[in-house]
Formats: sequence, structure tokens, C-alpha cells
Amino acid sequence: KPFTEAQGRILDVLEMTLLITRFSLFSVVSIILIFNPSTTVTMVLAGSLVSLMAFTCAFFGLHIVAQFLRGAAEDMAQEKKEQEKSPKKNKKEGKSMANLAVSIKNFAIHTALPFFLPSDDEKFLLQWSPQMTDVEVVSAAQIKAEQVSARRRRCTRLVSVCKQLRALVLRLGPSVERQNFAKAISEFSALWLDSFDQATLPIDTIYVLLILAETSGYIPTQTPLAETASQWHHHARSFIHGEQHGKFLSADNLVEARVRLLKLGAEDAVNLVTKVQQDLLASRKTPSHDSHAVLDKEPKSPKALPSVSFASLATAGWDASPLSLDKVKDWAPEKPMMVEMA
Repeated sequence: KPFTEAQGRILDVLEMTLLITRFSLFSVVSIILIFNPSTTVTMVLAGSLVSLMAFTCAFFGLHIVAQFLRGAAEDMAQEKKEQEKSPKKNKKEGKSMANLAVSIKNFAIHTALPFFLPSDDEKFLLQWSPQMTDVEVVSAAQIKAEQVSARRRRCTRLVSVCKQLRALVLRLGPSVERQNFAKAISEFSALWLDSFDQATLPIDTIYVLLILAETSGYIPTQTPLAETASQWHHHARSFIHGEQHGKFLSADNLVEARVRLLKLGAEDAVNLVTKVQQDLLASRKTPSHDSHAVLDKEPKSPKALPSVSFASLATAGWDASPLSLDKVKDWAPEKPMMVEMA
């Protein structure tokens, strides 16, 4: 895997650069042969052509070294995980002389990595959670804020200029990172609609992709494909219904999840995405049975207020003289007067 889409479409850039160089080479040679310019003009054209070819070779070589270092860094990280799992075995093997060459190689790789690969603070990640309404693109520098001392402020300007130059040559930086995120999401949509031949996209396409990318690392790479889909769904469901905090994913994680989903096959991949979508929608539904029960019940009739007769009012000391019996009959015939006591 020398080049992937997660690396800013480097293969397309290199191909275009080589094509431009080849076109310039043949064009300049044709001009020299056809027009037969003077010696000075010929030397200028030849010098320009040589400079262009040297720049192209250097540009191509830098990317080859960067790819080699990227693969070596991944291998070293894998070896470190294996060493943590079996420390006793590593102690026995540490006595051999062959590890001296390995140590020198690791030292050289660690020394060269900062010059060709972006540091953690230069990377951009997606900050998200199943409970969040938005997915935010943030830089690792915002997540892990480093306080730069006053002595290092002068050096930081030079370092920032070097980083900008390196990002321009090796296609790194914020704009490329955002392109990588957009490319990863669009490729997942194309995979779903084209390769899997589906008519509609999941309603939460981005969240489903993020959940799959987050839980893809929980499954060992040696897991058989027949068991990968069930284990993936199990981890995704546990992740959705568990207590979640803010998560961070890179564009590489999205690409790896898409590639692993493609290996499952259309039927298993569609079933997995559908189940994850259903689990996500079920987790977002708040229990509303009580409110529906209250709405479904018929309103209770108000309690009847106690009826009080005028005779009882007069006995209790109330003045009922203005109301004669005839007037009472006309005012409320055959019904007792309803009195609300405050």
C-alpha cells in the first residue's frame, strides 16, 4: 500500500508532476531541434530543463522516503505492542547482538520521522459522540494545548516556517486534512450506493461511519471474515448504548473502516450498517410512554362542590334575607345553590 487516499491523493499529484515533466522535456527538445536557437538560448533552455528534472526527482524521492518512514513507524508501533504483551520473551531476546542493528535502525527512523511526517499537534481529528448533534473538525493542538516558554518563542517562528514548507512539499496541513475527511466520507457514500447497489443512504451516514471506524479497532485483523460482521456489530452496539464521552478519529481511521467493510461483502456489510443504524436510532429515542399515557386518558370530571341550602346558611349566621323563596326559585329552580368556600 504505497499510497492511499488518506494521504492527500499523493499518487495523483505525483502522476501529474511526472506528466508535466515529460511534456516539458519533449517540448524543449523539439523547440531546440526545430528552431535551432543560439548557444545562449540553448544553454538557458537546457539549464531550465535540467533544473526541472532535478526538482521532479527530488520531489519524487522525498515522497518515497516519507512512505518508507510511514511504513516503518507503523511496524515499530506494532512491535511495541507485541513487546508489551510478552515482556519476558523480549528480555531473553534482548541479549542477542542482532538487536544492536535494530536499535540503530529505530534510532535513525525516530530521528528522521519529524522531518517527513506530521507531528501529533499538526494532525486534524473529528471530535464526535453519539450524543452530540454536530461533528467538529479540530486540531490535535487544541486537544493537547502545549505552553511554549518564552525562550522557545524565537525558535518557534523558524520551526513554523519549516513546517509550512514541509507541508507544501509533502501535502500536509489543514486544507489537505479537510480534503481527506471529505474524501473518506464521499467514498463511503459511493461504496454504499455503487458497490453495494443501495438505493438510499442511511439517515445518519456520518455517525454510522464514525461508529464503525471507532469499533473497527476492537476486532483483531486476524479475525475470519465470517465472524467479523457479528463481532463488529456486537462492539458497535455496546459502544452506542454505553456511556460515551468525546471521541477523536482521523481520516486514516475512516479509510480503514471503509476498506474493512468492503472486504466483508455486500450482504454482510449492508446488514451490519443497517443494524448499526437501527441501534443508533433506538438509543436516541427518549422514553415517552408516560406522556402518551397521560394524553390518552380522558380528563377527569371536576369534583362536585358541596351544595348548601339557604336554611343552613341562615342557621350558620349568614344573611339570606335579600333572597326570597320566590326569587330563589326563579334564579335557580329545583337546584341548590353552589357555594365555593374560600
